[in-house]
Amino acid sequence: MLVREHTLSINALQDLAAFGHALGDETRLRILSVLLERGETCVCELMETVGMTQSNVSFHLTVLK
Repeated sequence: MLVREHTLSINALQDLAAFGHALGDETRLRILSVLLERGETCVCELMETVGMTQSNVSFHLTVLK
């Protein structure tokens, strides 16, 4: 069996780590689920759905961005 060596660039590794960080939080996964279900949604609706303040929802949206 032939084993090929694959290496990722530093940028690719950083992108992968950021992606894992963004999806590694239950709140962000809940927000993402709501957005996938409803499409574009105002922050006030997300606040009600996830039971968080505007600043907390905005923080999580920034991480997902």
